[in-house]
Amino acid sequence: MDSGLPILILTAIIILFVLSALKIAGEGERFATFTLGRYEGLKGPGLVIILWGVQRLIRLRVGDVGVMVGEGIARFQEQDLPVQVNGSMALGDAVTISGFAGSEVRVQAGGALVQTFRCAKCGHENEISIS
Repeated sequence: MDSGLPILILTAIIILFVLSALKIAGEGERFATFTLGRYEGLKGPGLVIILWGVQRLIRLRVGDVGVMVGEGIARFQEQDLPVQVNGSMALGDAVTISGFAGSEVRVQAGGALVQTFRCAKCGHENEISIS
């Protein structure tokens, strides 16, 4: 029996674990980072490393649509994020991501309305922008 086989298997598992913790954000994208459920800020563009079991990422793109839920707070993909508002907006207004500034998302008024559809087969939900 080869004594190097357990080391090879362990090495392969470690490599897969590290590769699954790497994410890449494009130029018009950022990752909203949550550590133990608390908002930590935006990461990207480029390579982002997450800590499994501790951090969660949500990919945000310029043009994504959300809803204002508070003063300086908008909801994107079921998460509330701090935003910089261009213009005046009221609660419930649809907003569109226009850019990123530090740890905040820049938004502007308008955008398409978002409608959520639930899959009858498996129950997952998808948000679809309606112009």
